[in-house]
Amino acid sequence: MLEGNNGMKLVTASERKVREWQAMVNIETVSLDIVEIQGTMEEVARDKVMKAYEQLKEPCVVEDISLCFGDTMLPGPYIKDFLRLDKRVLVEMSQLLGHATLYCHIGYHDGQDIHVFCGMLEGRMKLPNDDENTKKGNGLDDVFEVDGFTLGEMTWEQKKRVSHRVKAIEAFLKHMNVKLVNVK
Repeated sequence: MLEGNNGMKLVTASERKVREWQAMVNIETVSLDIVEIQGTMEEVARDKVMKAYEQLKEPCVVEDISLCFGDTMLPGPYIKDFLRLDKRVLVEMSQLLGHATLYCHIGYHDGQDIHVFCGMLEGRMKLPNDDENTKKGNGLDDVFEVDGFTLGEMTWEQKKRVSHRVKAIEAFLKHMNVKLVNVK
């Protein structure tokens, strides 16, 4: 676990993201209202961290999740808009367009430069067992399946071995010259 964070802050309103980050990194979190641009996955992460830095005026980290089907970049960084729909729509899109890939892009602004790190996870979309979960909450954890389990069904031990977020955090920490030990 990274104990020091040089005063940098993780900018997110997602409790799930905070839990997973704090299982690996001792980092302060802050919630900001950031309007996202339309663009590629990397452009969205770069713009988001630049806007966060402009508001905070100190080193910060943001995260953006994208979901892509088959060889398309759809819905890509606009997954948040699609999550407002019934999740069955995403399962149907996956059946039409092909396999699913989750991407986690981490944007880091160190005060001078912007750096972007990416982790990805291939899997498939699956209708959840609980109908209520198809309509709200849980991000994609209840519908994204890897090796026979949805991310929501996995223990933290299982999830951290495959997670797109963990892969991106590890790339970020490598850039920061921090070696992960004893990840919770």
